[in-house]
Amino acid sequence: SYQKIKRLRPPNYLQLSVNPNFIKTECQVKISGFEFDVLLSIVNSKKVSDIYLNCPLYDYEITGALISLRKKKAIRVLGP
Repeated sequence: SYQKIKRLRPPNYLQLSVNPNFIKTECQVKISGFEFDVLLSIVNSKKVSDIYLNCPLYDYEITGALISLRKKKAIRVLGP
């Protein structure tokens, strides 16, 4: 539900990066369009607050994509 996803939003001060090993993988894990949009936003700006500001998706869609990408080991948390 929306409230559950809202609670899972990462703090704005965190920085994320795309895991280069995920991009190079031969097995090519499938990603959704939402996940792709979020990956593009992470490439353009690593800070969580900027990702939510600049990505064309709704906040709950971004949060859901971030959770899924983290489970797929596609993104890494760099810290504040």
